[in-house]
Amino acid sequence: MNARVNSYIVGQIRSGAISGSDFSALEALYNSGGLDSIQSLEGLPPVVQQIIRDAFRNGVRWSFISLIPWAGLAVIPSLFLSKIPDPDAQRTDHDEEM
Repeated sequence: MNARVNSYIVGQIRSGAISGSDFSALEALYNSGGLDSIQSLEGLPPVVQQIIRDAFRNGVRWSFISLIPWAGLAVIPSLFLSKIPDPDAQRTDHDEEM
């Protein structure tokens, strides 16, 4: 996900969506080690906040999309599972009859 976030932010920088002062705020964020909490995002200019939120939204979306094939692969073997009788459940039914 980090690669997706970074590529989105770099794409925004290259497209000119970030002004010089916003770029310096983003540079200071990266030099300080990145986002360590949601509160550190609140100290940034609104344009930078929106770009970072969009970058993480894009990263999370692609993370979920990448899990879809794995979920499909997990369904196929589960169709061939057989029912395993539960011996404890059978004992409980027998005990209630007595």
